[in-house]
Amino acid sequence: GKFGTTAFLAPLYGSGEFPQAFCRSAAVHGATYLLRREPKYVEINKGRVSGVVIAGPEDGSEDKTVSCDHVIVPPTVSQSMPSKHILRRVSVVSENIVQNTKDQRHIMLIPPKSSLNNENAIHGIAFDSSVKVVPPNCTLLHLTTTVHNVIEPSLLEAAAKALLPEGAVELYHVTFSYPLYDDDAASQSAEGLHVCKQTGQTFAADDAFVIAKELFDQICPELEFLQLSEKMDKTIKDNLAGREEEDEERDVLDRAAGMLEPKEQNPAEEPVVDSDQQNSPDEALGDSGGA
Repeated sequence: GKFGTTAFLAPLYGSGEFPQAFCRSAAVHGATYLLRREPKYVEINKGRVSGVVIAGPEDGSEDKTVSCDHVIVPPTVSQSMPSKHILRRVSVVSENIVQNTKDQRHIMLIPPKSSLNNENAIHGIAFDSSVKVVPPNCTLLHLTTTVHNVIEPSLLEAAAKALLPEGAVELYHVTFSYPLYDDDAASQSAEGLHVCKQTGQTFAADDAFVIAKELFDQICPELEFLQLSEKMDKTIKDNLAGREEEDEERDVLDRAAGMLEPKEQNPAEEPVVDSDQQNSPDEALGDSGGA
């Protein structure tokens, strides 16, 4: 992640790094990812999931059944109609959106019923090139809102124009939407079939972790969510312990080397002795002889 001047932590190269990091971690711990294969349907025997049928690698090739006890599916498999949509607009802007600030990592909020006639709040996130999502001297503006019934892209277009400072140019933009389903549509129809709920409109990824934990607890109730394996935990602790010993040893050597190095005194920095307290050569010799 990338820290700015606040506690807001943003993933480098965008939020797509979250599933990629999860893929790497899962693969290390024994998970298998199957790419470029389309799932066709879930097999259910006697009210319980028994497997997933996936299409062959090429058109006309034979399907394959992967046996399993649990399957997680998106809410789009539901036959119900979506109740609302998430509308998003992503723009690349030619300069800083928030003026007089060096880092462009900001959260913005346009409240409901504003001059834009927005029914719900509009969330805005701005990132600069330090997060590796735009070229230098540009800003990425991501606007999100929830809409009912009518999907009108001009709403976020007006919001973007209202947020851009004078002289800023929108170099590129894309607007898209996706449906939101009620939680009732995520009910289980068979044992072992789990429907992943949607997070809705949110700034952060906290809700996604809550949903992931709920699914994990249903599938593995006796295990702890996001717990490191004993082997991985021991490896991390050993690495940290070794690094601490190396740092301590390096500090001791640096201090020892500093004590051995002769310190050159600048004549201009020699201590000044008060003339009233300074002894004459004769007085100094006399004191020495008396001792």
